[in-house]
Amino acid sequence: MICNPLCIHDNNDNDDHNYNEVFFRAGVLGQMEEFRDERLGKIMSWMQAWARGYLARKGFKKLQEQRVALKVVQRNLRKYMQLRTWPCSVL
Repeated sequence: MICNPLCIHDNNDNDDHNYNEVFFRAGVLGQMEEFRDERLGKIMSWMQAWARGYLARKGFKKLQEQRVALKVVQRNLRKYMQLRTWPCSVL
């Protein structure tokens, strides 16, 4: 059997065998839970870092677009202030 070093078998001669039960040797279940906890911690910290990075990149992109828009508005306002007294611009 595949899990032979990890499992012990219950050899009851009952007709109603439950093949879903697995009996682990002493300490194996604790090791598996520790391994699972370590992996879950790594996965959760990776997901949190990815989400925080995504939100930071999204916010930075928004700030860059606002910066460009602000420059356009400032340039157009300066041009308007210079050209508002020209006779050809007065209607």
